[in-house]
Amino acid sequence: MENEKENIEENGVIIGLKEGHGTADHASHQEEVHGEHDLPEHTHDEHEEDELHKSVDFSSFSKKDFVQLLKDLSAQNNFRHIDELVKEAKPLYDEIRQKERAAALERFKAEGGIEEDFEYKQDEHDIAFDATLRLIRDRRTNHYKALEEEKNENYRKKIEILEKLRALVDGEDTEHGFQQFKELQKEWRAVGAVPAIHAKSLWANYNALVDLFYDRRSIYFELKELDRKKNLAAKLELCTRAERLLEVEKIRAAVRALNELHNEFKHIGPVPLEEKEHV
Repeated sequence: MENEKENIEENGVIIGLKEGHGTADHASHQEEVHGEHDLPEHTHDEHEEDELHKSVDFSSFSKKDFVQLLKDLSAQNNFRHIDELVKEAKPLYDEIRQKERAAALERFKAEGGIEEDFEYKQDEHDIAFDATLRLIRDRRTNHYKALEEEKNENYRKKIEILEKLRALVDGEDTEHGFQQFKELQKEWRAVGAVPAIHAKSLWANYNALVDLFYDRRSIYFELKELDRKKNLAAKLELCTRAERLLEVEKIRAAVRALNELHNEFKHIGPVPLEEKEHV
């Protein structure tokens, strides 16, 4: 076991689950060590993507129109879309509000008032606009807070899986050991994104433990090679599907499909060593 530990350290990966340590790169799994933070946090369907890129003509908008726009946005969940429109709409609304304030001030002064005594009262549209904008911002804050909490929970789950995998690697061979190993791999793939700061160390520790599992169980060497060949065939199939995307006319649809293929490619697993540089 001591020799095996030294072997891991020589390859640049130190497994220290209890101490919370782990490094990034492992030469034999370079194709797998991709940070999960490089992937989109969520994908939009085609309708949402079209909405995101569709420009809105605000030239004829009244204050009432802007208020209705915000009310409509407050019921949506595509915060990228919402942020883009709010960023464009708010200055335009503020411009209308400032013009109305300036006009009200001029009327006040024309009636004999002095500017220091002027107090501008917001109308119902101003009040509704500001209130709805606060609602949108609160929902946005809660949305991203929930995403971060989910990532932290995913991190906890993956640490737990690593501990189980480590126990399996250190334990005695059993007739169910390989099945348990595959189940842990399945659980790992099912867990979503983790905080970016932990992504690389998690992948490094996971890949090192996978290698160690196979290395310590020579009885499964042929199964390992068969598994890698299946992985190679699966990756080649994904490459073929990716090439077909060149024929897709809609760029956004092609990019979205390519991202899905990339995610699937990353989770397939290692290929035979002699084919590593080709896929």
